[in-house]
Amino acid sequence: MAARTHLRDILLDRQTLLPAQEATLPTSLAYSNEAEFDARWAMELANGPYRERVARFAAVEIGRLPAGTVLRGEHHFLMRWNDAVAIESVPHGLLADSDMLDQALARDLPVDDIEQECLILARYGHGTWGHWLGEILPIAALVEERIPGRFRYAVPQHAAGPYTEAMIQSLATYGIGTDSIIWLRQDRAHRLRQAWGVTPVWSDHAPHPGALQALRAMPRPGVSQGHTRLALLRQDWTTRAVANAEQVEQVLRSEGFHIADMAGRPFADQVNAFRTAEIVFSVLGSGLTGLVYSPDLVQVVAASPSGFSDRFFYALVQSRGGRWAEVKGPTQWAGEGMMRDAPFEIPLPALRTALAHF
Repeated sequence: MAARTHLRDILLDRQTLLPAQEATLPTSLAYSNEAEFDARWAMELANGPYRERVARFAAVEIGRLPAGTVLRGEHHFLMRWNDAVAIESVPHGLLADSDMLDQALARDLPVDDIEQECLILARYGHGTWGHWLGEILPIAALVEERIPGRFRYAVPQHAAGPYTEAMIQSLATYGIGTDSIIWLRQDRAHRLRQAWGVTPVWSDHAPHPGALQALRAMPRPGVSQGHTRLALLRQDWTTRAVANAEQVEQVLRSEGFHIADMAGRPFADQVNAFRTAEIVFSVLGSGLTGLVYSPDLVQVVAASPSGFSDRFFYALVQSRGGRWAEVKGPTQWAGEGMMRDAPFEIPLPALRTALAHF
């Protein structure tokens, strides 16, 4: 069985980028209709992740990885040093199943040596916009803020398309051009000779305030005109579709919302959309990660199937001192795939009630 260790215990010559600190995160919950479907779950949310609490943020540190550290492209770039694997690189499913983790680490992969000095921007979930924008890009922004121009960056390679273009544009926003990118193939293991790593910018279920500050400190990109009310209906995704989207859109337009989708839009436009929006409606999902750029006191109405919640996005609203309303609806799940990804209906009375809170 592979030993599990934290990245900070692998890194050599660690230096602190952001010190450990504490912050009070207020209760942001303004409205939820979850109790109409599952009163127990609604109470667990209200008394658990949604409550006011003191978040204890770990220090964010940078350090050298020992020569010979290996990144395995399969399973989201597991990071291995000798007989240990960095916990922060392991997806939750593999963390919970030691046999599956050992099998993943044992599979043969062609090995590429990376001789250049670089900083690693790879971890599980890199192919999901929420992980990239909320957890990986902040590392690049922070390093460029503190040590500008020092590193090239090792970045997971994806097929050409809107997602890859958005990654490239987001890095360029912080001064990292394509000539500073070393692409990591997902069908290879990469043996690192002079690599650096940064410990996670999230701890205690919230982003370090200094990491959010680094993200927001970039020069204002683009010149597109924004809207104070923004609605994301997730029409650019095949999962979690809104079954009564036409009726929902009519309600939102009547309340002055601008209807948009983020996928395929230039990164600068995505940032501007959230920077100017004071109230955001969205189907719960990665598109909401743009809240990292929202103004303080942002107000959010999040819609999702009953039983599906995600404290990741709620934490972003808490961090801005904002308010959160959620509208839950019945799912059309037929037993295939994951229940949370099935189409669902947004109850219009609950939607209007949630909007009335703002």
